[in-house]
Amino acid sequence: MITETTNICDGTLDARPVSLGSSRQQRHALPPVWNRTKRDYPLDKCIPRLFEDQVARTPDAVAALCGGQSLTYRDLNARANRLAGRLRTLGVGPDLLVGVCMERSLDMLAALLGILKAGGAYVPMDPRYPQERLRFILADAGLKVLLTRRELEGRFPDYPFQILHLDEPLPDTDPGNPACLNTPDHLAYIIYTSGSTGKPKGVAIEHHNAVSFLCWVREAFTDEELSGVLGGTSICFDLSVFELFGTLCWGGKVILVDSALEVSTCPHRQEVNLLISVPSVMQTLLKARAMPPSVVTVNLAGEPLRAPLVDALHAHSHIRHVNDLYGPSETTTYSTWAVRQPRQPATIGRPIANTRVYILDAALNPVAAGHVGELFIGGEGVARGYLNAPELTAEKFIPDPFGGKPGARLYRTGDMVRHFPDGNLEYLGRADHQVKIRGFRVEPGEIESALSAHPELAACAVVARAESGGEKSLAAFVVAREGAEPSVGSLRTWLAALLPAHMIPARCFLLRSLPLTPNGKLDRKALETLKGTDLDAATEPVPPRNDLERELVAIWERLLGRRRVGIRDNFFELGGDSLLAVELAAEIQIRWGQSFPVATMFQSPVIEELAHRLTVESWSPSWRSLVPMQTLGSKPPLFLIHGWAGDVFGFVELARQMAPDQPVYGLQAVGLDGKEPQHSEVATMAAHYAREIRAFQPEGPYLIGGYSAGGVFAFEVAQELHRLGQRVSMLALFDSDPLGMISLTIVPYLRGRCGFHLRRLWTMPHRERIDYCRKIWANLRTRISRSQQPSRPPQLSAVGCERQSPENPEAEDYYHILTISHRLKRYPGSAAVFVSHESEPEHMELWRHLIRGGISYHQIPGTHFEIFAPANVSKVAEALRTELADAR
Repeated sequence: MITETTNICDGTLDARPVSLGSSRQQRHALPPVWNRTKRDYPLDKCIPRLFEDQVARTPDAVAALCGGQSLTYRDLNARANRLAGRLRTLGVGPDLLVGVCMERSLDMLAALLGILKAGGAYVPMDPRYPQERLRFILADAGLKVLLTRRELEGRFPDYPFQILHLDEPLPDTDPGNPACLNTPDHLAYIIYTSGSTGKPKGVAIEHHNAVSFLCWVREAFTDEELSGVLGGTSICFDLSVFELFGTLCWGGKVILVDSALEVSTCPHRQEVNLLISVPSVMQTLLKARAMPPSVVTVNLAGEPLRAPLVDALHAHSHIRHVNDLYGPSETTTYSTWAVRQPRQPATIGRPIANTRVYILDAALNPVAAGHVGELFIGGEGVARGYLNAPELTAEKFIPDPFGGKPGARLYRTGDMVRHFPDGNLEYLGRADHQVKIRGFRVEPGEIESALSAHPELAACAVVARAESGGEKSLAAFVVAREGAEPSVGSLRTWLAALLPAHMIPARCFLLRSLPLTPNGKLDRKALETLKGTDLDAATEPVPPRNDLERELVAIWERLLGRRRVGIRDNFFELGGDSLLAVELAAEIQIRWGQSFPVATMFQSPVIEELAHRLTVESWSPSWRSLVPMQTLGSKPPLFLIHGWAGDVFGFVELARQMAPDQPVYGLQAVGLDGKEPQHSEVATMAAHYAREIRAFQPEGPYLIGGYSAGGVFAFEVAQELHRLGQRVSMLALFDSDPLGMISLTIVPYLRGRCGFHLRRLWTMPHRERIDYCRKIWANLRTRISRSQQPSRPPQLSAVGCERQSPENPEAEDYYHILTISHRLKRYPGSAAVFVSHESEPEHMELWRHLIRGGISYHQIPGTHFEIFAPANVSKVAEALRTELADAR
């Protein structure tokens, strides 16, 4: 059956409204139970009335937060009412379009509600859009009124409409609810999407479309989930309808941020219970470990949701639901949904309430269950059509022959799907050339239309190509006019004046001619793998001059999927975007300990400037001890604490042998650089390491291990985390001997050791007892002698370099001395103890008296100093992987 999808992107599906076959078998190919979704919702209401009803129920509840500001339902309603009154004096009423162009703020929220309360429909515009695109939307929508801020007024010169500045006070009028002028069939909003004809198209959504969707939200999501919804989607995209109105109409709280990528720095991040985004953004949040521990539900839409991401999300114990939602703007945000579970086939689910789905063939006849066809959607969510585009509306919105109310229509999505036996839908790809780039809907034809007007180009084509990490990016292939030599800079500058940033290709290739199929059409399949002259590589990159620049170059090349990056190349011109900027910021913070805001990438997008900031500017590091050893993967990280040498080089091979998706971080001792003073007590060292770990991973469960003396440090870190109310799901002790790590005062020593030695002596032959007592006495004298000697800090090389010698007795002495006089208290958790061949079993048995939750023992080949050697480390890794699996 999969072979049917191999040609789904050749654009050959007939778009004409061919009449449906009359075969009774064809009409009932889709079991009707899958489309029995009718609900009796109050579809006679409009969006403002739903909101006003909620204001009456919870007037003093917080409706929205933005930075340090907040509004209650009463205050937000009053602000929207005053704006509605002002708009009505300007003639705003049913089906009249009002533009909104402003940054995300509480004023923006009041603006949307105010327009709807006045009876109008809002048209969102991103102030970061190129001026040419804003001009097109203004003209196409025929706007008479625009809501914005005074600082943005210069973006709209020479247009005959009324501008209201929302950063100026409104007249102090009656804040009561205005009379409703709308009917359910009036427009609520127009959202412009990418258009294959070269111009964006406006999708017209009516109130009954939105109200049906919002009532489904009330049915599908709990009060807990809606009590804190991150509002990080631009109002230019339909996901914002759920975030804003799906929350405010049912008593929830919207937490506004500029982007979901900023959730980690949001002052209200601990109040976010429901996070809505696209899979590529969610993947970036997981990589950056920016997921708030308060999140219980994640809604993902806009891109195919792969099983590994579902598994990674469910690995976070606080996340209970991962929802896969599907739906084009033309059917009001979402049309189908599935609650995704780990290790289950990918599916976009079944239709939501008051929505019907049909899978039709090229002749618009239903296909049999399990066969591939194009998805058509009917029901209350189907939009009015495209603004000022009757022919395109007639092509995409066809009469519904399967029932429904008079005049009902189906929207042809262009998406190829088939049914699983249980009725869930499997998404297989596109029937045309539309693509999704990091959640943005992009028509390559619109980019080609803009690019073809460049004076130095004779021909061009744009396709989406898979990068090394599996994500897709846009690539432009151009043919130069005779004698012209277009540069990548000139092409990107040209497109930046016409298109939003997400529609500018990441790569540009120069060809002598575009590839064609035998029938003379553009061969887009060939372009997906074709290699031309990379215009980005046309100029010789400036090479790095020092180690820092070399490391930054290596990071950029990996993130951007490029081989030749210079220190003066622009991150965003090379294809970087906000998602990759977040990954870069997280890696810099981990590797160099610098607190690195993502906004810095927009201020210093070249390596030369970035390196200067990292070395010259006085930023305070987030931590000094954490060392990244294996950063890939979304599982909870494993933290390994240094042994007698103070550094973490001994863990390198162990980290390599862990699962490829298991992050591993080492904790090295403070003072290795010779600049910072070393810790003089185990307690302060453990508290420091606990802070380092929690700065990186704020909430448990935690996975911690330590080698030799580091086992004691890890033990105390686990105690500290337990004291802070956190859970340690695994504590690994690698050949850590607690014998000399119990207080040497007589009472604790007798309590910790004498009973053990007496039992041991009782079982020995008489001739061995004297030698055994001599060994105990010699060992005790040695430890007392060491504890009384003044210690010197070990002389080690700078962080990131090898030790000055393979063996460092001064370092060994220093960290052993720290542990001799430290008294261990009982730990309520469990532990895994890894024992080398030369360790005395009776010494390791002492852990049983300290660890209440139980111990698992693993015998490891090699001596104490050889357990992480290449010959033995595979056994350690194998046993450790087992413990990690049990911990999860």
